[in-house]
Amino acid sequence: MDQSVLHDTLKKMPTEHILDLKQIAELLRCSEEQAASQLASGNLPGVKFGKAWIAPADALLSRLNEIAIAQANERRSRERATPMATTVDLPKSARKRPPALPSF
Repeated sequence: MDQSVLHDTLKKMPTEHILDLKQIAELLRCSEEQAASQLASGNLPGVKFGKAWIAPADALLSRLNEIAIAQANERRSRERATPMATTVDLPKSARKRPPALPSF
């Protein structure tokens, strides 16, 4: 492929679908260091070119959906495992009566 044709093709590609580290951190509402750590550990999808991290927006959003669903399932299973408090309705004869007020 001719160099100028490649250059023209790259210029026409939508770059808004590729997020840099700053954009990833803004999306996640965290610091760039935290985002880089998650990318480096493989918890989030991304590619490191030299010292810079980038991630396809679709891959990142897909991974966030996976994490959200997994965490929701975990919360749901914990909620089912926790016994719920129940109330017992006592008959009138078993109920305590409030103390009588002093008379003056």
